[in-house]
Amino acid sequence: MKPLLGKLEAGIKSKLQSEVSLSNVLTQEKAFTVKARECFELQVDIYRLQYRLSLSCEWKPMFGKKKYWSTKVEAWIGQFSRPCRAIPRQRECGCDEGDSIHGALDLSGPGSELGEPYLVRDRLLVAFTTGVSVDDGKVLLRDGQGGDAHWPPSDETPRDWTIDERQSEEELLRPFLDTPSFTMPVDALPEYLTFLVGLQTGTTVTVNVRVPLRV
Repeated sequence: MKPLLGKLEAGIKSKLQSEVSLSNVLTQEKAFTVKARECFELQVDIYRLQYRLSLSCEWKPMFGKKKYWSTKVEAWIGQFSRPCRAIPRQRECGCDEGDSIHGALDLSGPGSELGEPYLVRDRLLVAFTTGVSVDDGKVLLRDGQGGDAHWPPSDETPRDWTIDERQSEEELLRPFLDTPSFTMPVDALPEYLTFLVGLQTGTTVTVNVRVPLRV
Protein backbone atom coordinates (compact mmCIF):
# COMPACT_ATOMS: atom_id res chain seq x y z
CA MET A 1 0.00 0.00 0.00
CA LYS A 2 2.84 2.47 0.81
CA PRO A 3 4.47 2.24 -2.67
CA LEU A 4 1.04 2.88 -4.22
CA LEU A 5 0.47 5.95 -2.05
CA GLY A 6 3.93 7.24 -2.92
CA LYS A 7 3.23 6.99 -6.65
CA LEU A 8 -0.15 8.63 -6.19
CA GLU A 9 1.38 11.51 -4.20
CA ALA A 10 4.02 12.07 -6.86
CA GLY A 11 1.38 12.13 -9.63
CA ILE A 12 -0.82 14.66 -7.79
CA LYS A 13 2.15 16.90 -6.93
CA SER A 14 3.27 17.04 -10.54
CA LYS A 15 -0.18 18.15 -11.70
CA LEU A 16 -1.02 20.57 -8.88
CA GLN A 17 2.51 21.89 -8.35
CA SER A 18 1.94 21.85 -4.57
CA GLU A 19 2.76 19.69 -1.58
CA VAL A 20 0.39 16.76 -0.94
CA SER A 21 0.56 14.13 1.80
CA LEU A 22 -1.58 10.97 1.70
CA SER A 23 -2.03 8.37 4.43
CA ASN A 24 -3.75 5.01 4.64
CA VAL A 25 -6.24 4.31 7.43
CA LEU A 26 -7.56 0.81 8.10
CA THR A 27 -10.83 0.50 10.04
CA GLN A 28 -11.94 -2.77 11.64
CA GLU A 29 -15.33 -3.51 13.15
CA LYS A 30 -16.21 -6.54 15.24
CA ALA A 31 -19.19 -7.45 17.42
CA PHE A 32 -18.76 -8.99 20.87
CA THR A 33 -21.10 -10.52 23.41
CA VAL A 34 -20.51 -9.51 27.02
CA LYS A 35 -21.48 -12.43 29.24
CA ALA A 36 -23.18 -11.61 32.50
CA ARG A 37 -23.11 -13.92 35.51
CA GLU A 38 -25.96 -15.80 37.11
CA CYS A 39 -27.82 -13.52 39.54
CA PHE A 40 -25.80 -10.42 38.56
CA GLU A 41 -26.06 -7.56 36.09
CA LEU A 42 -22.81 -6.26 34.57
CA GLN A 43 -22.34 -2.62 33.64
CA VAL A 44 -19.27 -2.24 31.40
CA ASP A 45 -17.82 1.05 30.13
CA ILE A 46 -14.74 1.51 27.95
CA TYR A 47 -12.82 4.79 27.75
CA ARG A 48 -9.84 5.96 25.79
CA LEU A 49 -8.01 9.15 26.68
CA GLN A 50 -7.77 11.89 24.08
CA TYR A 51 -5.49 14.91 24.24
CA ARG A 52 -6.71 18.20 22.75
CA LEU A 53 -3.99 20.84 22.55
CA SER A 54 -4.41 24.44 21.46
CA LEU A 55 -1.11 26.03 20.40
CA SER A 56 -0.63 29.69 19.55
CA CYS A 57 2.14 32.26 19.39
CA GLU A 58 2.83 35.75 18.14
CA TRP A 59 6.01 37.53 17.16
CA LYS A 60 7.16 40.88 15.86
CA PRO A 61 9.42 40.77 12.84
CA MET A 62 12.11 43.38 12.46
CA PHE A 63 10.02 44.97 9.72
CA GLY A 64 6.25 44.89 9.38
CA LYS A 65 3.33 44.06 11.64
CA LYS A 66 3.00 41.43 14.32
CA LYS A 67 2.38 37.93 13.11
CA TYR A 68 0.20 35.28 14.68
CA TRP A 69 0.07 31.50 14.44
CA SER A 70 -2.31 29.01 16.05
CA THR A 71 -3.32 25.40 15.61
CA LYS A 72 -5.25 22.65 17.40
CA VAL A 73 -3.94 19.12 17.81
CA GLU A 74 -6.00 16.07 18.78
CA ALA A 75 -4.29 12.79 19.65
CA TRP A 76 -5.57 9.51 21.07
CA ILE A 77 -3.33 7.61 23.45
CA GLY A 78 -3.14 3.83 23.35
CA GLN A 79 -4.38 3.26 26.93
CA PHE A 80 -7.91 1.92 27.42
CA SER A 81 -9.77 2.14 30.72
CA ARG A 82 -12.59 -0.31 31.48
CA PRO A 83 -14.49 0.15 34.72
CA CYS A 84 -17.05 -2.56 35.40
CA ARG A 85 -19.77 -2.90 38.04
CA ALA A 86 -21.49 -6.09 39.18
CA ILE A 87 -24.99 -5.43 40.49
CA PRO A 88 -26.69 -8.23 42.46
CA ARG A 89 -30.07 -9.36 41.08
CA GLN A 90 -30.71 -12.34 43.38
CA ARG A 91 -34.02 -10.97 44.58
CA GLU A 92 -35.26 -10.61 41.01
CA CYS A 93 -34.23 -14.11 39.90
CA GLY A 94 -35.42 -15.76 43.13
CA CYS A 95 -32.01 -17.07 44.26
CA ASP A 96 -30.71 -16.99 47.82
CA GLU A 97 -28.74 -13.77 48.30
CA GLY A 98 -27.13 -14.97 51.53
CA ASP A 99 -23.94 -13.28 52.72
CA SER A 100 -21.95 -13.53 49.49
CA ILE A 101 -19.33 -10.80 49.24
CA HIS A 102 -18.46 -9.00 46.04
CA GLY A 103 -15.77 -6.37 45.51
CA ALA A 104 -13.38 -5.28 42.78
CA LEU A 105 -9.71 -5.51 41.84
CA ASP A 106 -7.73 -3.03 39.74
CA LEU A 107 -5.85 -4.79 36.93
CA SER A 108 -3.34 -2.94 34.75
CA GLY A 109 -1.54 -4.46 31.79
CA PRO A 110 -0.32 -3.51 28.31
CA GLY A 111 -2.55 -0.76 26.97
CA SER A 112 -5.38 -1.24 29.46
CA GLU A 113 -6.64 -0.75 32.99
CA LEU A 114 -9.57 -2.79 34.29
CA GLY A 115 -11.84 -2.47 37.25
CA GLU A 116 -12.56 -6.17 37.76
CA PRO A 117 -15.42 -7.22 40.07
CA TYR A 118 -15.13 -10.48 41.97
CA LEU A 119 -17.34 -12.74 44.10
CA VAL A 120 -16.36 -14.57 47.28
CA ARG A 121 -18.14 -17.79 48.19
CA ASP A 122 -16.73 -20.03 50.92
CA ARG A 123 -12.95 -20.25 50.21
CA LEU A 124 -13.23 -19.29 46.54
CA LEU A 125 -12.77 -15.89 44.89
CA VAL A 126 -13.85 -15.66 41.25
CA ALA A 127 -13.53 -12.68 38.89
CA PHE A 128 -16.49 -11.76 36.69
CA THR A 129 -14.94 -11.06 33.28
CA THR A 130 -11.37 -12.45 33.38
CA GLY A 131 -9.76 -15.81 34.10
CA VAL A 132 -8.60 -14.72 37.57
CA SER A 133 -9.65 -16.77 40.59
CA VAL A 134 -8.25 -17.73 43.98
CA ASP A 135 -9.08 -21.17 45.34
CA ASP A 136 -8.16 -21.75 48.99
CA GLY A 137 -5.29 -19.24 48.82
CA LYS A 138 -3.91 -20.29 45.41
CA VAL A 139 -4.15 -17.90 42.46
CA LEU A 140 -5.46 -19.58 39.29
CA LEU A 141 -5.21 -17.92 35.86
CA ARG A 142 -7.41 -19.63 33.28
CA ASP A 143 -8.47 -18.91 29.72
CA GLY A 144 -11.85 -17.25 29.48
CA GLN A 145 -13.97 -15.89 32.29
CA GLY A 146 -12.71 -16.98 35.68
CA GLY A 147 -13.51 -20.53 36.68
CA ASP A 148 -16.73 -21.05 34.72
CA ALA A 149 -17.07 -24.59 36.06
CA HIS A 150 -16.73 -23.30 39.63
CA TRP A 151 -18.90 -20.21 39.37
CA PRO A 152 -21.12 -20.03 42.45
CA PRO A 153 -23.86 -20.67 43.25
CA SER A 154 -23.26 -24.27 42.18
CA ASP A 155 -25.62 -27.15 42.81
CA GLU A 156 -22.66 -29.52 42.85
CA THR A 157 -20.85 -27.75 45.70
CA PRO A 158 -23.00 -27.18 48.80
CA ARG A 159 -22.29 -23.91 50.53
CA ASP A 160 -20.39 -24.00 53.81
CA TRP A 161 -22.35 -21.70 56.13
CA THR A 162 -19.77 -22.05 58.91
CA ILE A 163 -17.19 -19.94 57.04
CA ASP A 164 -16.81 -16.25 57.90
CA GLU A 165 -16.76 -14.90 54.33
CA ARG A 166 -15.37 -11.50 55.32
CA GLN A 167 -12.37 -13.22 56.89
CA SER A 168 -12.19 -15.59 53.92
CA GLU A 169 -12.12 -12.59 51.55
CA GLU A 170 -9.12 -11.10 53.38
CA GLU A 171 -7.27 -14.39 53.13
CA LEU A 172 -8.13 -14.81 49.44
CA LEU A 173 -6.91 -11.30 48.61
CA ARG A 174 -3.60 -11.74 50.42
CA PRO A 175 -1.77 -13.36 47.44
CA PHE A 176 -2.34 -10.15 45.45
CA LEU A 177 -0.80 -8.11 48.27
CA ASP A 178 2.20 -10.43 48.53
CA THR A 179 2.75 -10.75 44.75
CA PRO A 180 1.04 -7.91 42.88
CA SER A 181 2.41 -8.86 39.44
CA PHE A 182 1.31 -11.97 37.51
CA THR A 183 1.89 -13.46 34.07
CA MET A 184 -1.55 -14.03 32.58
CA PRO A 185 -2.67 -15.71 29.33
CA VAL A 186 -4.05 -13.14 26.89
CA ASP A 187 -7.04 -15.46 26.45
CA ALA A 188 -7.89 -14.87 30.12
CA LEU A 189 -8.81 -11.27 29.27
CA PRO A 190 -12.12 -10.20 27.69
CA GLU A 191 -12.05 -10.70 23.93
CA TYR A 192 -13.24 -7.17 23.19
CA LEU A 193 -10.33 -5.76 25.19
CA THR A 194 -7.67 -7.84 23.44
CA PHE A 195 -9.16 -6.70 20.11
CA LEU A 196 -8.99 -3.00 21.07
CA VAL A 197 -5.47 -3.19 22.50
CA GLY A 198 -4.20 -5.46 19.71
CA LEU A 199 -3.01 -8.39 21.84
CA GLN A 200 -2.33 -11.74 20.16
CA THR A 201 -4.20 -14.81 21.38
CA GLY A 202 -2.03 -17.65 22.64
CA THR A 203 0.50 -15.28 24.22
CA THR A 204 0.95 -14.00 27.77
CA VAL A 205 1.10 -10.55 29.36
CA THR A 206 2.26 -9.23 32.72
CA VAL A 207 -0.61 -7.82 34.76
CA ASN A 208 -0.35 -5.80 37.98
CA VAL A 209 -3.12 -6.35 40.52
CA ARG A 210 -4.06 -3.76 43.11
CA VAL A 211 -6.51 -4.37 45.93
CA PRO A 212 -8.45 -1.12 46.54
CA LEU A 213 -8.72 0.02 50.13
CA ARG A 214 -12.16 -0.26 51.67
CA VAL A 215 -13.66 2.99 52.89
